[in-house]
Amino acid sequence: LAVGGFVVWRALTPPNFSTVVGEQRFVRLADGTRVSLNSGTRIQIAYNERQREVTMSRGEAYFEVAQESRRPFVVVAGARRVQALGTAFVVRYEADKTAVTLVEGKVGILPASPSEPENVMLTPGERVTFARNAAAAIDQPRIDAVTAWRRGEVVLEKTPLAEAITEMNRYDDTALTIDDPSIATLKISGIYHAGDSKSFARNV
Repeated sequence: LAVGGFVVWRALTPPNFSTVVGEQRFVRLADGTRVSLNSGTRIQIAYNERQREVTMSRGEAYFEVAQESRRPFVVVAGARRVQALGTAFVVRYEADKTAVTLVEGKVGILPASPSEPENVMLTPGERVTFARNAAAAIDQPRIDAVTAWRRGEVVLEKTPLAEAITEMNRYDDTALTIDDPSIATLKISGIYHAGDSKSFARNV
């Protein structure tokens, strides 16, 4: 009975995948979709006959979606639903903002509830950012910079030091801080190794 109950529980419980700070992980889902998880990420998979749904509760992931026209692929991140058929895109979900970058194919970003405004369609190379209490902002970042974490890198381009430190802290349990607020806006550029905060601090 115990074994049978465990098997039933596993069958009915949606699979979860997660990473801790500094860890990256690659998973292949049941339909062949490939997902790369960045540091500190958690997703939950819920597939049925009508839809393939992935809920992201935190972090960042790169999705390479297996094409399956009868079942759309949807990523839920906070108040946003990213829908695609066969494409590649990055979703970054934080407490105060959500960003979706389309690498190839086509995606639509829909509100998770009727109270949320703004439907957005992206073309390859575009990124849309939804920040709290702000309208959706679309830009065209360097894709190799957005996906640099898959190579174990952090790419900064005239990034304020405060934001650069926040980015570096995503990959290391040793958190960097700024003692002198006057240097928080100092612009930083360069390619740094994710998880090597000490070298970054020495370079700065």
